Amino acid sequence: MNDMNKWLNLTRDALYPQGIQLIPNNRFLTQSKNRLGQYLLLVQLDKIESSIELPAFSGIDIDLILVDQHSLLVLTLIDEDNLDKFSYLCEDLAEQTSSLEGDELIQKIFKILQEWSNLFTAIQKGISEQKLIGLLGELYALYKHFIPTLGPESSLKAWIGPLGSKQDFVLDNISIEVKSHRVGFTDKVSISSVEQLDNPIANNFYLYKADFSSSGPADNISLNYLREQILQLLSSNSSLENEFKQKFNKIASKATELQSNKKFNVVKETIFSITDDFPMIRYESLDRGIIKTSVKYDLDVQQLEEFISNNTLGEIIASV
Repeated sequence: MNDMNKWLNLTRDALYPQGIQLIPNNRFLTQSKNRLGQYLLLVQLDKIESSIELPAFSGIDIDLILVDQHSLLVLTLIDEDNLDKFSYLCEDLAEQTSSLEGDELIQKIFKILQEWSNLFTAIQKGISEQKLIGLLGELYALYKHFIPTLGPESSLKAWIGPLGSKQDFVLDNISIEVKSHRVGFTDKVSISSVEQLDNPIANNFYLYKADFSSSGPADNISLNYLREQILQLLSSNSSLENEFKQKFNKIASKATELQSNKKFNVVKETIFSITDDFPMIRYESLDRGIIKTSVKYDLDVQQLEEFISNNTLGEIIASV
């Protein structure tokens, strides 16, 4: 039986990494809250030796971490408006696994999660066109430039955008931010935060811009196409395959099937060098009354020509 009050009435005793047993007859599943106030379901499992693909959910983050000699599966509710669905999911997991432990518990937990993931996917609303184009640019850079130049392992390590980093790729002393534009719309570069340009992770900072068109003879770039092509390049290493799938799911799980198969072609690629003179809003210039995290702005691409690099993205990567 679903009871949201179990979650709404959580006390400080349930602050992560502590938790409260969700139902009386299942000691492996506990409910908790993190310091941001987000609801968590903690599932204690035997140590999982091999890498495993985590199901993708819209509005729920799933992570698998090693704690002492156990694996801890952490489900984090991102959107509190979905607490009712999250509560149902957690109750279902707890009730269906109450008599299980060890490998049987692991297999059943992931089987149930996959079933719920399919349900969530079936009812999802999708992502914006701008988000779709942005994801294509990031994946295209990984597929076309990073993996052929650096190899799979170093490329996946450099790809930190899906982890919430302010830049998409970082390797040694180079940071690369990926921006995408759909031909036919205003040619601009949208900056989502002050720190995206003003505070690079590495000394040498570049902005890679890919222009996409939905018409043309080479219509073969889609989210699913890029996903499958990258997986083929990683097919000899199951650990890297799973790492890619987890990162892909973090950024693309909300796309509908129609969006995932929508085809584009790349008509232009441009590299900009982000120097001290590059136009940007600087953190230190903002009045203290301005909420820094709320600042977003657009750059006019026509005013950025003097910052265009003569090197291709592949040449910049190879210089590391």
